[in-house]
Amino acid sequence: MGLGVIQKKIREAGLMIEAEEAIEELDRVRVVQIGTDKVRVYARTEISGKVNQILRALGVKNPSNST
Repeated sequence: MGLGVIQKKIREAGLMIEAEEAIEELDRVRVVQIGTDKVRVYARTEISGKVNQILRALGVKNPSNST
């Protein structure tokens, strides 16, 4: 998805941020793998309200906190 498409979707959702700022916000989300050879669990950092709005605007499902 190009920056122009991201910017359009963000604007259509009523968010007043630039595509570059949205990418920076999304880049703050981290995933950590915890486990052994047999069992692996993935956990992510907390998703802020702003990141949640960006994900919704882009049509991306909010990833679960752990799997």
